[in-house]
Amino acid sequence: MFIYGGPGLGKTHLLNAIGNQILENIPDARVKYIPAETFINDFLEHLRLGEMESFKRTYRSLDLLLIDDIQSLGGKKVSTQEDFSIPLTLCTEIINKLF
Repeated sequence: MFIYGGPGLGKTHLLNAIGNQILENIPDARVKYIPAETFINDFLEHLRLGEMESFKRTYRSLDLLLIDDIQSLGGKKVSTQEDFSIPLTLCTEIINKLF
C-alpha cells in the first residue's frame, strides 16, 4: 500500500497509527518505520560493503515495513504522479530484490 498526498495532510501520522495499531493487536509483530532516504542509504551502504545478505535478512524478518517520505527522494517538491513515479520505482525495485 502506498499513501500519496501533499505536504501536511497527515501521511506520517497515518503510517505511525498503522504501525501502532498492529503492535497493539499483535505485540510480537516486527514493525519498522523508516524514512525512504534512510532505507535507500541503508541499502546503498550494505551494497557498498558487500553485505546484501544482512540487508535482506533484516528486512525479510519484518512483518510490516512502513517507508515514509518516498516523494523526498526526487529532490524536489512532488506535484504530479509522474514526479512521484521515479522514487516509488526505486523503492519498489529494492523491495522486490528482497524477495
